[in-house]
Amino acid sequence: MGGLDAWLASVLVAHGINLLRLEADYQRQVLAILLQMEGELVAKLTGKKALTEFSRQRLTDLLAEARTMIAEKFIEVRLAMDPLPIATLEAEFVTKKLGEAIGVKLVNAAPTQAVLRAVANDALVQGGPASAWWARQGQDTAFRFANAVRQGVVQGETNAMIVARIKGTPLIPGIMETTRKNAEAMVRTSVQTISAAARQETYQANADIIEGFEQVSTLDSRTTDVCVAYDGAKWDLEYEPIAPSKLPYNGGVPRHWGCRSTMAPIVKPLVEGMPGFEPSERASKFGPTKAKTFAEWLDTQTPAFQDELLGTGKADLFRAKKITLQQLLDQRGRPLTLAQLRAKYA
Repeated sequence: MGGLDAWLASVLVAHGINLLRLEADYQRQVLAILLQMEGELVAKLTGKKALTEFSRQRLTDLLAEARTMIAEKFIEVRLAMDPLPIATLEAEFVTKKLGEAIGVKLVNAAPTQAVLRAVANDALVQGGPASAWWARQGQDTAFRFANAVRQGVVQGETNAMIVARIKGTPLIPGIMETTRKNAEAMVRTSVQTISAAARQETYQANADIIEGFEQVSTLDSRTTDVCVAYDGAKWDLEYEPIAPSKLPYNGGVPRHWGCRSTMAPIVKPLVEGMPGFEPSERASKFGPTKAKTFAEWLDTQTPAFQDELLGTGKADLFRAKKITLQQLLDQRGRPLTLAQLRAKYA
């Protein structure tokens, strides 16, 4: 990657800050609904009568009420996650930067709002619709809530002690802490999924100047083996690998929960010849780098850092030039274990 492609990749990676702002706004909305839900759950447990004195039927009725209320709150959460603003932001940004890159204003280069709405609604979060993931989180929360109440009753705890199981204490997290963390992860991955889908739709709409796209992974120690291997992989607009890349597209980014990778366009050669864009440096954990791929960058790092990222065994194979980073995965894009790598390459 160099020249115009590198410049486009750098601005698209920097654009991540705009997505983070949008993500933070969605998270505030979602967490506000969850906080309200927590308050209503606690209210159900703080009556004058001790829960340990409840009859079995009354306890069952209370848990059924809580389950219904939790399901309703998670429907509110799903509705708060309107995907269209995410898709619109992404399509407009990509179109603007493509226009800047070739020096002209692109006309009708962004997908229509109807197309973006369809793309955003159809985007699958880690293989499933967002509505199903939110419903599952609601079911998990209801299950944990019922377990916490039943355990407290069986152990003869006071209402206040059972409430602590729900809300948590400074030393022991409650069930709502897990719910909040899961919701934050869901918001983050949903934003990344929808923005990636809108970006790909915009690339397809500009097939006259774009011939494919390339994965750009974050250069730091938190990057997974999957995204380490996929960094620099390229595909055409039919999602077939462009040599020397061999890894399958497999749905593109995000490739896992919390994925920070992005897809940058590969501009056609005639457009690449436009003047005014010098090769860009990539951001990394240790500052700007001229490395074009994760492998080039990793070659410049210390053995200790390589061990931290890959694990000692895999790092040894990498340093010995027995494996490339793409060989960390099989032909289907699935991570290989150290034993499998040694058997195949050592």
